[in-house]
Amino acid sequence: MSDSGIGAVTAVDPVGSVTAWSPIYGEARDSVYELAEAMTADNFGALLIRMRDDHVAIVTERDIVHTVAAGTEGQDWAADVMTREVLSVSAETSIAEVAELMLDANIRHMLVTDNNGDRMGIASIRDLVGPLLVSAG
Repeated sequence: MSDSGIGAVTAVDPVGSVTAWSPIYGEARDSVYELAEAMTADNFGALLIRMRDDHVAIVTERDIVHTVAAGTEGQDWAADVMTREVLSVSAETSIAEVAELMLDANIRHMLVTDNNGDRMGIASIRDLVGPLLVSAG
């Protein structure tokens, strides 16, 4: 396997090295349509919802697809479809460990926090594939 030019990031490297540190945010009162528009405009597969208690919830492309399949898109709000119990890892957690956690939880996006808990980002399964393949090769 040849190097793709993205550097030598491998499965043992910290997930912070592939995390999107500028996630997009929505509001609990945003419609599913508004969330889909924001995700499409910024080419993100998930966005975060700030909660009143300083926690975050997440809405993913999968949540929106389920809403569309139910035939209620446009009538549902972020608060109706978001995941409130968001799994998170430290930015220092290895890419391989995050991939395993995502597989076990059947999720495609993981909240990543820096060492101080000051900064949040999102790592998607797509972000992990390249380093995992480099390690396998």
